[in-house]
Amino acid sequence: MPGFTTHTVDTNGTTLSVAVGGDGPTMVLLHGWPQTGHAWRHVMGQLAERYTVVVPDLRGAGASALADHGYRKTNQAQDMRGVLQHLGLSGPSVVVGHDIGAMVAFSWAAAHPDDVAALVLLDVLLPGLGLEEAMDVANGGMWHFGFFMQPRLPEMLFDGHELEFFTATFTAISNPGTFSDEDLAYYARAYRGRERLAGGF
Repeated sequence: MPGFTTHTVDTNGTTLSVAVGGDGPTMVLLHGWPQTGHAWRHVMGQLAERYTVVVPDLRGAGASALADHGYRKTNQAQDMRGVLQHLGLSGPSVVVGHDIGAMVAFSWAAAHPDDVAALVLLDVLLPGLGLEEAMDVANGGMWHFGFFMQPRLPEMLFDGHELEFFTATFTAISNPGTFSDEDLAYYARAYRGRERLAGGF
């Protein structure tokens, strides 16, 4: 994005790719699954007119390092705290999270409320607010939670079929036309291969 620079940040035992732009109070944008920081591209420029906007690829996603552990949301909140420290951004931040990113944002605000000036959560189920029921696949919960938790099986089945998988996934969870063919191809490339798929799952 024009006006943004990409940083490689070593933090909390991993390496994250982070786009930063703008000026003003800090705003952190945390993407959902199966996406990357690319998901925010339509709003980053406008937000950067009023904020210093920080857009990471979460642990194991996009241009961030592959990781075989550390995906607990509280640990990924520590990733974000390390990113801000590395960038020299202090003071409470506006934290915006979508889907999995919202779970990280929620965990961050719960564990470190003084870090968060405002919290925006988009399209997410949270503990105590429907997440447990959604993950209870034996009693009518969402099938994909149970399937994606199986060790090694989902990435084995989707390896080489990323575009088909993401096309079906995005089509099922969005309004027609929300994602272009270019968008679908981008995310399929971002999660290509068993290791990157495993990071997502």
